[in-house]
Amino acid sequence: MPRGVLQTGTDAKTIGSKTVKSLAETRTTQRKFNSVFSDPAGANVRLDRELLSCTSVAWTLGGNATRCADEAQASSEKVRNSIHLEKGSSVLLVTGEETTIPVTIVNDSSAEAKMSIQMKPNTPQLRAEPTETVVVPAEETMRVDVPVKGLANADVPTTIEMVATDDVVLPKDETLLVRVRADWENIGTAVVGLALAAVFVIGLIKTISRGRRKIPEQQLADAMARAKNDESETR
Repeated sequence: MPRGVLQTGTDAKTIGSKTVKSLAETRTTQRKFNSVFSDPAGANVRLDRELLSCTSVAWTLGGNATRCADEAQASSEKVRNSIHLEKGSSVLLVTGEETTIPVTIVNDSSAEAKMSIQMKPNTPQLRAEPTETVVVPAEETMRVDVPVKGLANADVPTTIEMVATDDVVLPKDETLLVRVRADWENIGTAVVGLALAAVFVIGLIKTISRGRRKIPEQQLADAMARAKNDESETR
């Protein structure tokens, strides 16, 4: 007699259409996300084995395929949430200055990830450039500097995204408020300079308004006396 898995009359003969649809959606979503890993092919193989176990349990082990599909979906969501960005506080930039904004990537997954970071300002007062591709080891964090330039005074809401090497945008983006302001240091220097110039001009005007220096009274009296003596001698 051929050997096989012991089955009973209550074992499931088929898998419900909703369960099959759930498994297919999980596979599609997770395979797209797996492009962020340095070894996406290996990640896809592990995913397919997990989903295949849900189909096998329905026919051969008398398990609950629906529950297995739900658990697979939850496991997939956990993996997709394992790579994320740290929430940052608002940043102050100076207009006209080319600088960088630091962004921290957290990889809590068990696989190495490759990606670039791009910032999307909501208004044109801020310009940002994507970073080079970086490799984040498994269960580690990495800081990446995003090149930016403030163009005009504004509070610019900005979205920060993680982008896989094949341009797949990861779901865990983050937001940041960038405050772009004029160069207050240079403006302060100019204001101080103008104030000093104003003080100088005011002093010059007062000096001119006073006219020539007055002759002391005693000197004036002596001069008048000499003039009278000269007049008497002439006569």
